[in-house]
Amino acid sequence: MNESREAFVKYVRDPLATILGGKIVQTEGNGEVGHLLDIHAGIDALLIHPQFGVLGIAVRIQYDKNWRTFTVRMKRETQVRTEFAKLLAAQVNGGITPKLMVQAYVDRENGRLLGAAVAQTEDVYQCIASGPCETRQTSDDQIGRAAFHVVDWDTLKNNRIRPMWFEEFGGYGNHLDHESEIP
Repeated sequence: MNESREAFVKYVRDPLATILGGKIVQTEGNGEVGHLLDIHAGIDALLIHPQFGVLGIAVRIQYDKNWRTFTVRMKRETQVRTEFAKLLAAQVNGGITPKLMVQAYVDRENGRLLGAAVAQTEDVYQCIASGPCETRQTSDDQIGRAAFHVVDWDTLKNNRIRPMWFEEFGGYGNHLDHESEIP
């Protein structure tokens, strides 16, 4: 978790703030409120935006290869609540959910961002619900085995049900795809 928090600050936070047009405050690992937002709502950071106010952001950082996907844990070997379970419970009960999801890939060896994307959480979950995604499981020898919904960035862009906001950025140049503003 510490490595991911450091990678977020070092490689993702500032370009993301520039793209979104606001200030990013990391909440994960930042006191009691940050812990509660992470554990109960899956929120790792906040976007403070002059027009839209405060929006929650779910952040996932992976390493050494840019898979160009959003991955959402749906089951853990430890039985700890997953991001998927947190969002479903919050939707049913009117709880707080992250408005945006960020998935980033970092090259540990060379210390650089390989790629990242940000999308509305609802769009990622709609892609999961409507089927154009995969489910994968980590290998048997991996510590902390888990099952994931995997949403390819291109699939997300090509199978949208409603206009969405999607932005891809990172190591191979900035690709700007502002199809609509953040609501």
